[in-house]
Amino acid sequence: MKVLLVEDDRSNRKYEQWLLEDLGCEVTAVADAEMALYTLSREQPDLVLLDILLPGESGLALGRHIRASGGVFAKVPMIAVTYADMDREVLAEAGFDGFLPKPFTKRDFVSAVARVARATGLALG
Repeated sequence: MKVLLVEDDRSNRKYEQWLLEDLGCEVTAVADAEMALYTLSREQPDLVLLDILLPGESGLALGRHIRASGGVFAKVPMIAVTYADMDREVLAEAGFDGFLPKPFTKRDFVSAVARVARATGLALG
């Protein structure tokens, strides 16, 4: 499974990338919305993990942009990852399929990814 990971905090990005790779995922990790959009123009991920609190364009706005873009990315599963106490209804309206609050344990992370993968027909590993 190909995953686009969008996380501005370097240490969090490395940790989340390691967790995803440990699950057998092929990961492209970027630090902001601009690089995420660039990556999406070149690659087709099966899943997007998106930090909501990004510099510049927020992850919430980026998620909405991805959903509104139409085509292949209009349906790519997205998981919101954030310290913010986000209203899950707002995230669902923006098109997110899952939510992972920070801080999280390895078990929380794996469970959230597996739950969205199962619900959307993706295979881990």
